[in-house]
Amino acid sequence: METFNNSKKFVIANWKENLNSKDIREWFVGYNKASNGKGLNTRNIIAPSLLHLKETLGLSKNLGFEISAQNVSIHEKGAHTGEVGAFQLLDYCSYCIVGHSETKDKVKDILIKRDLCLKYKITPIICFTDPVDLEILYKDGVVLAWENPEHISKDGEYKPEDPLKVKRLITVFKSKLLAESLILYGGSVNRQNALELGNIPELDGVLVGNASLDPSHFLDILGAFE
Repeated sequence: METFNNSKKFVIANWKENLNSKDIREWFVGYNKASNGKGLNTRNIIAPSLLHLKETLGLSKNLGFEISAQNVSIHEKGAHTGEVGAFQLLDYCSYCIVGHSETKDKVKDILIKRDLCLKYKITPIICFTDPVDLEILYKDGVVLAWENPEHISKDGEYKPEDPLKVKRLITVFKSKLLAESLILYGGSVNRQNALELGNIPELDGVLVGNASLDPSHFLDILGAFE
């Protein structure tokens, strides 16, 4: 884990259950062709599937990306078939998304995952939908990400939230936490609303889903947050 430079906004590509090895290689070819200096002033993170962590880490070398897992086990280690522990993620990741609304994790499980990530020096990106949980989930060393499930893109359809509402709520959330707390927004982030979101001073970055699957689309979002 590290001390963050708050002047750099986070732009996180959450690829979810998308992109195989061939797709990922093509993504980086497209990114390299179109980057043209974009993304130098943002903190750029890619969250591929667990299967593709090592490959993505290798392909992103020297491009300024950091790598995140999309989830982690609630178990530290042991006889838990199919699970991947934080101590294993550390080989490839410096971040891990925890509690994304699509995983339907309970708060008690999110807290266990959060603390395991922190134990192994992985920065947890803690997603929350209910503001009631905010102060419970927050801990020194985490990054928070507010999601509204009603506005998460699905099947390529964007349902963006009003940026003014995002600004208002992020301001309220931050007032409940320490001044150095970091809060991101996730929900239909795309090139159409990225500039407005990027101009919200209280917002520390975004979690990008569907739009991150297209490198040129993702680069447009990076440019909006520089």
